[in-house]
Amino acid sequence: MSHPSSAAVRLGVRRGFTLVELLVVIAIIGVLVGLLLPAVQSARESARKSSCQNNFKQIALGLINYHEVKKGLPPNVHDNLPVNASSFAAADNITGLAWSCLTLPFIEGQEIWDRIAADTNNLTVNWQNTTSGTGSVTQTLARNSIKVFECPSNERYGQSGNGGFGKSNYAANGGTNHFEYCTVTPTGATAAQIASGAATVNMAAGNRYGMFTPFHKTAAIPFSDVRDGLSKTLLICEFSSTPEIGSMSCSGTVSCNWTGKIWIGGRAISAADGWRTGVVNEDTDNYGGNDANHLINRSAQNWPQQQGSSPHAGGGMYSALCDGSVVWLSEMIDQETYRRLRRRNDGLSVSIPE
Repeated sequence: MSHPSSAAVRLGVRRGFTLVELLVVIAIIGVLVGLLLPAVQSARESARKSSCQNNFKQIALGLINYHEVKKGLPPNVHDNLPVNASSFAAADNITGLAWSCLTLPFIEGQEIWDRIAADTNNLTVNWQNTTSGTGSVTQTLARNSIKVFECPSNERYGQSGNGGFGKSNYAANGGTNHFEYCTVTPTGATAAQIASGAATVNMAAGNRYGMFTPFHKTAAIPFSDVRDGLSKTLLICEFSSTPEIGSMSCSGTVSCNWTGKIWIGGRAISAADGWRTGVVNEDTDNYGGNDANHLINRSAQNWPQQQGSSPHAGGGMYSALCDGSVVWLSEMIDQETYRRLRRRNDGLSVSIPE
């Protein structure tokens, strides 16, 4: 009689894998996946960073085209009453639209812009006070994500940000300090009082070294005013919407409230809502270099909306210069160098760090 195993071989029956063999194969697959996963993740992040850079390029070129047509850059926030005028009235905060929204016709967003312009009655109504309120065309569009304004490296990519509005990871260069551009006498004067001469505006107060004015009554900044050179002055800077904590974020003590900017404009708030009234410039701009707490990715508070930041590995952020080129700035950049890059006309030469 033949041996059973010999018969099985003659009949073409194969013996299955043993448990040990299966475990070895699984272990090998696990090792290979472990080796390949970082490479795959790195490739994905490289693609996301490339997309982020391309957005910078597209927005910067859109701003340059805007400048060619309008003979100046758009205001940071379109407002008929100067910053610090301390009025919450809708009639004193027209239109509240951001530089990013105003640039839409120059970055293939003409259709969206036309709908917003019509809904704000040809830019005569605050974007939050349109005729049909929260159900208006503008309010609906404001909650949508516009991909050119978002960097896909962020955890909250495609999600809403402040107030449920569509985010932007690109902020106007507001210079080295907060937009404390002016004082109004008497305090709380309305746009009508300013127009009639019953109230005065002192534009000498505050820092005006950035690239975007705070409201449209101020003369738009032309590139001819950039005495430090277009290739040596920041135009727009990155702002993260990835919550994080670390030695360079919020002093390493609390989680940074990285919620991103708002692409459509600044929100109008009353004194009861916060520490200021009127249109909130921090919704659309950032600044830095004024002190150590306002360098890249740093803050001494859990509300770091004023500074530049990004979620990219390597510690730093992307920015676009006034000539349209895109650069990487390390979070370890020298404070004086960063300050000079933020200012358009301080007359001090600076070289972009490698």
